[in-house]
Amino acid sequence: MAQGDGASDAPHGGADGPVRPERPSVTGQAPAPIAGSAAVPAAVRRTVTAWQASLALTGFAIITMVLSRAGIARNLREQLMLRDPTIDAAALDSAAPRVVLGAIGALLLVALIEWAVLRGFMGRRAWARYAFLPVVALHGVVATLASILVPTSVWQGWLLLLALLLGLLLAVVGAVLSFLPGVSAWRRSASTDPT
Repeated sequence: MAQGDGASDAPHGGADGPVRPERPSVTGQAPAPIAGSAAVPAAVRRTVTAWQASLALTGFAIITMVLSRAGIARNLREQLMLRDPTIDAAALDSAAPRVVLGAIGALLLVALIEWAVLRGFMGRRAWARYAFLPVVALHGVVATLASILVPTSVWQGWLLLLALLLGLLLAVVGAVLSFLPGVSAWRRSASTDPT
């Protein structure tokens, strides 16, 4: 065939067959693999946000109780003396600060447990969302016991009560949100995720 007759310019095929596109050139470079993991669903983000806010409020309550532990201990002594004036004042003076420190320690322990379970949840561990349930119950018991100690005669006491109540409420919301279908699908995708 001659060079200008047009027959050699046509891609593979002709009038009676399909026209195939030209093959791409062969190179020594493969396209870059997709890096990163899939986007986190909104239900997971809401669950994590609720737990993080609960931890922040619990941390605020711990710091507030540490800074005002003398006033809380004084309030505890006064309340116990009003209920039973026959209580030994010396024993009460030594026991009240220990009770307040015990409440602070219990809140700190709850916050550490919640943080560890949240880390497991974010790592897509199957046990984590089931562990949220007893952790919420423990949070409720400790927050209730700590709130009994809080003096409500000053505005700082009301602020501390609000922090304890909202922290517990957000922990309950986070535990409920962890059972949404979007969270279940995200957790199950961990086994098929290449990263």
